[in-house]
Amino acid sequence: MVTLEGPARPRGGRYRVAGDFSAAAFFLAAAAAVPGARVTATGVGLNATRTGLLDVLEQMGARVERGAVREEMGEPVGDVTVTGGEVLNAIEVPPNWVPRMIDEVPAWTIAASVARGKSRLRGASELRVKESDRIALLARNLGTLGIAAREMEDGLEIEGGRPRGGTVAAGGDHRIAMAFALIGSMASAPVIIDDARNIATSYPGFQAALTELGGRVESGHRGATA
Repeated sequence: MVTLEGPARPRGGRYRVAGDFSAAAFFLAAAAAVPGARVTATGVGLNATRTGLLDVLEQMGARVERGAVREEMGEPVGDVTVTGGEVLNAIEVPPNWVPRMIDEVPAWTIAASVARGKSRLRGASELRVKESDRIALLARNLGTLGIAAREMEDGLEIEGGRPRGGTVAAGGDHRIAMAFALIGSMASAPVIIDDARNIATSYPGFQAALTELGGRVESGHRGATA
């Protein structure tokens, strides 16, 4: 609960806001999925309650380096580098880790889709009521790209493989669209993402960042090809 007492007159000032870890997560997960790939996210928020994905990527075999942490506006901030290992292994995500990565589950599927073995994640029923039913869309779209994915009531089971090309539905959900844009960069043929417009709402620089890292993106009226 937050309580404010008034009247009050706000004062202006200059503040540095940490980078959004959830936005960086898609590129960090993609780096984990490609042997030898290396991506650094600079100046991102590193609150331990929000960075469970980094622990998962480490357990899967990626190398995660956390730089010096500083405090900005009461939050820990720093740089994170993820490097893909020779092999990325499937993982059974501990249920108590899920709350620390609930918004990054779509990013996690990037790594799980190419990991060796069968990954499972439970305790994420909240994903049913986000901008879309993320569990249903992730499972359906992964299947479209040839990745065996089983939808569970509160999570996903994904068997890693080699994504193929195809058309997937983002359902107007920015995180679904970004996840499949990165999976498209690893697929054997182009991936067309229908209704990817909302990426620009949460991450206006996403396409430029993906292009800078070697991805190829063509934007249409409603979708994108990765």
